[in-house]
Amino acid sequence: MKYIVKKYSELKKKQLELFYREVFKDRHASLAANSYWCYRINYLNCQPIALLENDKIIGHLGLIPIKIKLKEELMPATWYIDLIIHPNYQGKGLGSFLVKEGQKKSKVQLAVCNETALRVYEKLNWKINLSTKRLARPINPLKWVPFIKELDLKILKSLYNATLSRKVNDAKNLKAHSLSENKEKILDNFKKRKIEDVSTIKIERDEDWFKWRLLDFPNEKNLFFFQLDDNFIIVHLVNSKGIRRLNIIMHFYLNETCELKMYYSLFKWSLENNIDLVWSCTTDKSLIKNLEDLFPKKFTKTITIAATSADKNIESELEKKSLEIQGVDSDIDSIFII
Repeated sequence: MKYIVKKYSELKKKQLELFYREVFKDRHASLAANSYWCYRINYLNCQPIALLENDKIIGHLGLIPIKIKLKEELMPATWYIDLIIHPNYQGKGLGSFLVKEGQKKSKVQLAVCNETALRVYEKLNWKINLSTKRLARPINPLKWVPFIKELDLKILKSLYNATLSRKVNDAKNLKAHSLSENKEKILDNFKKRKIEDVSTIKIERDEDWFKWRLLDFPNEKNLFFFQLDDNFIIVHLVNSKGIRRLNIIMHFYLNETCELKMYYSLFKWSLENNIDLVWSCTTDKSLIKNLEDLFPKKFTKTITIAATSADKNIESELEKKSLEIQGVDSDIDSIFII
C-alpha cells in the first residue's frame, strides 16, 4: 500500500492546517488552534491519526480517549470523531482502513455517526444504538423565516411563543452564573454529585474529565451554569451563523433531582434573554416523554451511536445496553467552538 499512517505528534503543523482548511471549511481555524483540547491529546497515550500519500495528508481520524464503566469494571475507550477522507481519495476504502487502525488503540471504540461515517461502521460490523435523542426547540421564528417583514417581528414572535410562555410562567426564575468565574464552586459541587445506579453503560466523568472538558474549554466565557435546589445544569451559549443557541450540555445533582423543573426554568430564562434555539440530548426515555411540551416531537431526532470491541462479551453489552449520553460528550457540542 502506498499510503502511510502517522500519529498527530508525527505530523507537521502546516500539513494539518492545509488539510483542515480543505476538508473542515467552516471550522478549520478553530480546529487548528484547539486540536490539543478537542482530541484530548496524549491522555491515556492516545492521539489522532492521519493517512498520508507523498507527505500529504489525505485522511484523518480524531480520537478522544475516555473511560467507560461496564458492570463495575472501568476500562479505556475511544470516541471516534472527525473521520474524513479528502474528496479526491474517496471511494477507495480508506475510511475503513483508518477505522481499523484506530481500533488498535483501545479496548472499546465509540462514535457519533453522520450518514457517511455510519456506512463505514456498518461495513465493519459495528453495533448500532439508536437510544440517544437530540431535543430542540426554535424560539425565534424570524431566524427560520427571514422573509417576514420586520414590522411583523414583535407580533409574530409573541404569537409563536404565547403557548410556551404560558407553560413556563410558573417556573422559578434562574440566574446564569459564569463557569469561568466560579470554577472552584462548580468543581466542588461536581465532586459531591449523586451518581445513579442504573443499568446503562456509563462514561466515567471524573475530576480529570471535568477539568479537561469544561474548565479548560477554549471558549470558557461562553459556558454558564444554573442552580436549582442543588441541581446543576451547564449550558453553552453560542452565536452561530446569527442564531443564538442555548446548548444544554450537562446535568448533575447533589440530592433529589428536579431535572424537569430545571428545563422549564431554563426555557423561561431563554424567552426572557432572546435565545433563538434551545438544544439538548439524552437517553432518558421518561425525561424525553415528560419534555414533549417543551421539545415537540417534530424537532426530536435520533443521534446514532456506533460501538465495537475486540472483546465479544463487551461488544454484546454495548449492543444490548444504552450508553448514558449527555450533550457534553464526544463532539456533539464541541464543534461550536467559535
